[in-house]
Amino acid sequence: MNIKTDATLVYQHPDGFTLAFNDNVLTATDDNDNAVHIPIGSTGLIALGELLTAVGKNREFHGC
Repeated sequence: MNIKTDATLVYQHPDGFTLAFNDNVLTATDDNDNAVHIPIGSTGLIALGELLTAVGKNREFHGC
C-alpha cells in the first residue's frame, strides 16, 4: 500500500484494503492502490468513531 509515511494507519484488512488518516483526510485504499480521500475534521472523526462503535456493538449483540 502506498500510504504516506506520516499518515496514521486506522485499519488494514488482511486482503490489503486500508484506511488511514493524515491532515484531516481519511484515505481508503483498495488492494490495487486505488484511493478515495475524504476530508474530515475533529468533530467528524469523533462522530464517526461513535457510530462505528455502535455498529460494532450491535453486530456483536446480533452474533454477526
